Amino acid sequence: MGSWLSKQLEPTSAHFTYLILSLFLLFYALFSSSIRNRLHLSEPPLATLVGIAAGPAALDIVNPEQWHWQDAVTQEAARVILVGDGGVCVWVVGDEVEYGVGDKCVFGAYGSGVGGGGVGGRAVFGEGAEEVEAYVECGETSFPFLYAGLLMVLRSSTGDVIRAWLLATILWQCSLGLLVGLVLGKLSNRALRLAERRDWIDPSSFLAFYLLLALFSVGIGSTLGLDDFLVAFGAGTGFASDGWFANKTKEAALSNILELILNSSMFVYFGAIIPWEQFVPRDITPTITLGKLFGLLVLVLLFRRIPIVLLLKRFIPDIRTYREALFCGHFGPMGLGGLFLVIEARAQLETGESIPLPRPPKNHPLKQEIEQVWPIVCFVLLGSTFVHGCSVAAISVAGHYMRPKGERAPLLAGEIEGLDGMVHEGGGGESEPSVSGDEDTMATTTAQPRSQTPILIAATAIGTIFLAFGLNAMFRPASAMGMFPLPYSSSSETSELIDALMVVYGARDVFMGLAIYVAAAFGGRDGGGRKGLGWVLLAAGAVAGVDGWVIRGWEQGRVGGGGGGEWNHWGYAPFVGALGVWLAMER
Repeated sequence: MGSWLSKQLEPTSAHFTYLILSLFLLFYALFSSSIRNRLHLSEPPLATLVGIAAGPAALDIVNPEQWHWQDAVTQEAARVILVGDGGVCVWVVGDEVEYGVGDKCVFGAYGSGVGGGGVGGRAVFGEGAEEVEAYVECGETSFPFLYAGLLMVLRSSTGDVIRAWLLATILWQCSLGLLVGLVLGKLSNRALRLAERRDWIDPSSFLAFYLLLALFSVGIGSTLGLDDFLVAFGAGTGFASDGWFANKTKEAALSNILELILNSSMFVYFGAIIPWEQFVPRDITPTITLGKLFGLLVLVLLFRRIPIVLLLKRFIPDIRTYREALFCGHFGPMGLGGLFLVIEARAQLETGESIPLPRPPKNHPLKQEIEQVWPIVCFVLLGSTFVHGCSVAAISVAGHYMRPKGERAPLLAGEIEGLDGMVHEGGGGESEPSVSGDEDTMATTTAQPRSQTPILIAATAIGTIFLAFGLNAMFRPASAMGMFPLPYSSSSETSELIDALMVVYGARDVFMGLAIYVAAAFGGRDGGGRKGLGWVLLAAGAVAGVDGWVIRGWEQGRVGGGGGGEWNHWGYAPFVGALGVWLAMER
């Protein structure tokens, strides 16, 4: 009997994973209100604890190593989770940026909200809870920070690093990714409105549309080599900026369901793969110690966002007091995106591409850097998960004892009134777009200026790049010649002439950058001003096109064929021109 029974049982690691994950989700669902509103906790730290307890560090019944998962599987699993939880519905559930430092590299990472919610969150923030949630869940990109550090390691010269970072990372991956997402989101919004108005779509498909749109946008982004999360963010912004879709689906709570299932699954996985043995010095990473890791975590938590939010408080209408700004700056958790981007970083260090090797190579010139990034990022993600996940509980308990005894709730941290120093009337997202009462209306007048914000940010970024190019040419002409693969003469007379011409070229770029700044700052909020900004961008794109045409002609005449130098300018000219057309053709 015992032998027969043992043949029927299949207690594999994967099957135990299904059992433990579903058991945790069932338990959390049964007591979710008490956990959130009484204990002031959310699922990420709890799911991580479950993963740690069931993983190799403790019971060893959930061991992903036994599944023979490779780095590429972890990377794509994290991508899909982020798409479903954050990148997909960036207008509902979002991600944040993390920085982990490993010797020469600065790595960015997305994260998912790990702060407590419900009544507990409102007791801490009052009516400002929506602002904190929106701030925590605002989709951001960390690719510029990731690739800034990687290029410093992988490229040999400063000019090469700056050129590759501006052209490939800022303009192609980020700026073009955002523009593609905005266009895709706007077109999808119109298509869904048309289908809903003509009764072509059923309710279930209507709810699933935004998830499918996000998957499609990430597919486009990853295929074109763009920042796929920025593509998803742009699509979400363009799709939902008028508030119509959110108003139509506000009772569905689909995003909350996705967040619970996807977040919990990935945090359990993260808890099971934490490299505990790599948090201490090893032969390959002798500089990693627990003391340094804790010091890094403290610095990241203190200086990653709190100072800049305090400085920008006066420009954010929904943040009323400096205490609210302090809380908004603190509640920027790091999480799941780190799993994706740390594999992205390792892949770039291993092969120079985004596709990782199955496992880190044993022999590699950058072996130490490859081995460092994983434990550093994992430690910061682990610390952020518990610090941010327990912050609301800690603040609620502290607030309980800070009140006079007669004003305390009978239950510890059970107060529902907001803390001092927070505005508890009004707020709630004053800057949100108003939703038109006419469902067939394509946009509302109050939403239009708000929906243009990402475009204006992209335009300002282009102005900054032109300004940087110009200043570099004026003060470092020899370095700026790298954009023009032309010979830099060693003759003093010729080099002086080239330097003088590069100053003229730099002054031209500085003028274009300032013109874009002024047009975006003073005319970007009304229709006529945006048209003017569009024409300025069109002119800037045309200048870049002419620069590339001149280089191509010179190379063909001197070396018998194009050497590719024209793409230093043609690589970004189409994006600048396309953004200009978008604004210039606006009604």
